[in-house]
Amino acid sequence: MNILQITPRLPFPPNDGGAVYIYYTTKYLSRLGHNVTLASLISNKHEQETKALKKWATVHAVDGQFKPYSFFSAAKSSFSRSPITIQHRMKSDLMRTALLAVKDEPDIILLEGLHTAAFINDVESIFSGRPIVLRQSNVEYLLLKRNAFTTRNLFLKAFYYDQYRLMKK
Repeated sequence: MNILQITPRLPFPPNDGGAVYIYYTTKYLSRLGHNVTLASLISNKHEQETKALKKWATVHAVDGQFKPYSFFSAAKSSFSRSPITIQHRMKSDLMRTALLAVKDEPDIILLEGLHTAAFINDVESIFSGRPIVLRQSNVEYLLLKRNAFTTRNLFLKAFYYDQYRLMKK
């Protein structure tokens, strides 16, 4: 079976929860004899490497051009009503480049994490009619809700609470 995994960043090394669950899924799908292709953004915010991944998958990764959050990006998120982690970092034009490089027509597509759902329109247009599965390791909105309740900074508390509501929606 040809499996396309779409990830918000490269899952190697597997040194945090998201990278662990994606990396080992890739590895064991490959070990089971599936042809795995990984389409991903490269994050400058995380240690990443493609060499180990290429043992298990064909990798199509593009520079995600991740920039630090700023007051402007927070304001844009609030006005656009889109969570900052999605509207600021999940750039469809960049992921589209990785998706268009995929040569093998997938039998199934795995969207790894809620953030990759931002690419659903491109995925559906490029791989029309293919089944798509959204897999999540976290309930992202609950993480933001916890941040809202634990921070003491009133500005951040309000921002996290707003982000929690946007992510839940």
